[in-house]
Amino acid sequence: MGETELDNDELRKTVFNIDGNPKVGHFYNKDGLLLKTYRWPVKKAAGIVLLLHGLKGHARFTYLKPNAEVIDNNEVLVIDDDNYYVYSGSWVEKFNQNEYSVYAMDLQGHGESEARKNLRGHFKRFNDLVDDVLQYMNQIQDEIANDNKIDDESYSIVPAKKQKLPMYIIGYSMGGNIALRILQILNKAKVKNNSKLEDTVIYAKADTLTGDCTNIYDSDNDNDNDNDNDDDDDDDDDDDDDDDDDVYYDVYDGDNVNDNNPTNKATNVSEVVDINNVSNDNTTKHYACTYCIANGSTCDNDSVSTTTGGSDIDNFSVSADDSVAASTSTEDNVVASTSTEYNEVPSTSTEDNVVASTSTEDNVVVSTSTEDSEVPSTSTEDNEVASTSTEDNEVASTSTEDNVVVSTSTEDNEVPSTSTEDNEVASTSTEDNEVASTSTEDNAVASTSTDDNAIASTSTEDIVVASTSTEDNVVASTSTEDIVVASTSTEDNVVASTSTEDNVIASTSTEDNVVASTSTEDNVVASTSTDDNLIASTSTEDNAVASTSTEDNAVASTSTEDNVVASTSTDDNAVASTSTEDNAVASTSTDDNAIASTSTEDIVVVGTSTDDNDKNDDKYNCLDKLNIKGCVSLAGMVSFERIAQPGTYLFNYVYLPVTHFLSYIAPNLETKSELPYKGYPFIDNLCKLDKYRGNRGVTVKCVYELIKAMGALNDDINYIPKDIPILFVHAKEDSICYYKGVEMFYDRLHSDNKELFPVDNMDHSITLEPGNEQVLEKIIKWLNNLKNNNKNAIENQE
Repeated sequence: MGETELDNDELRKTVFNIDGNPKVGHFYNKDGLLLKTYRWPVKKAAGIVLLLHGLKGHARFTYLKPNAEVIDNNEVLVIDDDNYYVYSGSWVEKFNQNEYSVYAMDLQGHGESEARKNLRGHFKRFNDLVDDVLQYMNQIQDEIANDNKIDDESYSIVPAKKQKLPMYIIGYSMGGNIALRILQILNKAKVKNNSKLEDTVIYAKADTLTGDCTNIYDSDNDNDNDNDNDDDDDDDDDDDDDDDDDVYYDVYDGDNVNDNNPTNKATNVSEVVDINNVSNDNTTKHYACTYCIANGSTCDNDSVSTTTGGSDIDNFSVSADDSVAASTSTEDNVVASTSTEYNEVPSTSTEDNVVASTSTEDNVVVSTSTEDSEVPSTSTEDNEVASTSTEDNEVASTSTEDNVVVSTSTEDNEVPSTSTEDNEVASTSTEDNEVASTSTEDNAVASTSTDDNAIASTSTEDIVVASTSTEDNVVASTSTEDIVVASTSTEDNVVASTSTEDNVIASTSTEDNVVASTSTEDNVVASTSTDDNLIASTSTEDNAVASTSTEDNAVASTSTEDNVVASTSTDDNAVASTSTEDNAVASTSTDDNAIASTSTEDIVVVGTSTDDNDKNDDKYNCLDKLNIKGCVSLAGMVSFERIAQPGTYLFNYVYLPVTHFLSYIAPNLETKSELPYKGYPFIDNLCKLDKYRGNRGVTVKCVYELIKAMGALNDDINYIPKDIPILFVHAKEDSICYYKGVEMFYDRLHSDNKELFPVDNMDHSITLEPGNEQVLEKIIKWLNNLKNNNKNAIENQE
């Protein structure tokens, strides 16, 4: 018995090492799926080889030898079902023998890695696979940099002087597409990062702000709702797939690496480019990038801020949709108006140095609008208040008490009066409880002066400023010259307020040369209080303007200091605080889809910043860190044999729309269980006998993602780095991935070191079919040539 047990122990130890005893690891991807990894390290490695498998396969099945005997072309005999993978004589062993440490992983939904909803071979987006591989690549380099040892072993996988090992990516079939796509994504982020200062556009006074509209090929929303659970068996009601109204080339989600794509695209989308570390110091020139600023708009949770400098520069309006806050700063005491939609914080826009009013929709501030450049006036008689009519809770009528309110009539771009209570609002002049209206001509602002709580009117002509002074707790309004902003100042702790109730707005809006802003001094509150989703009030102390906060789609009011735009802070899709000094608009910070910072000077630098873009830049700007020195595409999924080639009319307008529609109505409908492989029947039998390989059909959703990925790879071909060597190995008789498609892709590729190695008498399973030894020999020879020709490829780690 003892000898038998000993024999069994030895057998178990031998079996355990039959697959080369890889160092097994795991990591969680961004979606919380647990992915399995494998490492076959060597001492003093010359480099790292990362192996990527294809659709429905997994790492060990693709790159280790199956523990089976091929009886003939149609039949195989499995030697050990529990130990199906053999290290000896495999691709992994050959790489180790040539001093390369081998790393591999099972992609999500494949092998022993977790799958979404337990659908083997299924993935939500092709981009998720790319993200997972990039995460693993970063993990590999970090582990090598932080520790010379693997587990508790005493040998090192790096030379004595800690050096960054060169990494070579080898991808089979779908893995070949992933490998090439990784090069595109990383180089795109690098190009964008390097071009930030180069693309800075500086505008002098009176210049026209024009943007560079670019194409975005990887704008899949990474923040789409993902409320599905892994145990959800309702395949028809899949929340994961309700966001597939993107076009085929929107391949990379989450990264959102905005690019100025050099290739021709089918759709143009305005790009928002990020500014890093922009100072708020107005004494220095700020460099940034401008894209589609002139009368531009942004959507889909992007943030835009624009600045204009100099009195001669027109101010460009920016509209925002869908929780987007766009701000504009102005100079020369001009207050811009704001417009918003759908419970959003209004942005500011100005034209011709004229102050526009604020208009909103859907429980936001609804101001009164004017037509034909006229403001509707109100009239009063015998101590009566002239009110404005309202419909459906829109404009509030004005009311007055105690001989206070006097209405005004206006002509040709005049300002209407407001309602007051108890000697507060500076409106028109009154005498003996009678209404005295003010009139203006030729775009002149009519202000008023008062004595002893009496309101005196003032008229102006020919754009003349009629300013007023007040005494004894009387509100004095001021007007300005040159069609600028007429602000209201108060003294001696006087409050000039307006109150509204029941969704009624007491503010007025005007067009063409009208006054819009209010400032306070000496502990004076110039506030507006509202109820039910209306404007919040502003309070000040000791000449300091207190920022206002709002909740539930309420717009906060603003205050100013030294002719400067005051700050505003909001919650729930609102604009955060803005501070300014000396006619300059300070930076704006926001939470939840808000505004980036802006500044103005005589030389205007226009820029935008978004937190999401910053994160994506950091995430994908790692080409140098990963130290990729070569890429091999084995039977790469560049195009399919039985469909039109990427970039053709039939591909773009037939295959993509049809598969997109099918993936929308039936995302989890499975196609045929096996791909149309024509090569060696015993390969099909090996696939069926492997217990970790996915033998179910491919879902319609995955088919669409694969087609879309090929289109993106074709469109972004110019982003593949020119200095990274690429080897294409492809069988001329490949029945799944089209050889001619790879040949055309190779011809279009601009690379300083590329090679196409065509293979005869083989099909798609190029790592398992007879003759795979010659393919492996070619790859190892190619890698060794790179190592010999680039002795300095291994860089010293700093």
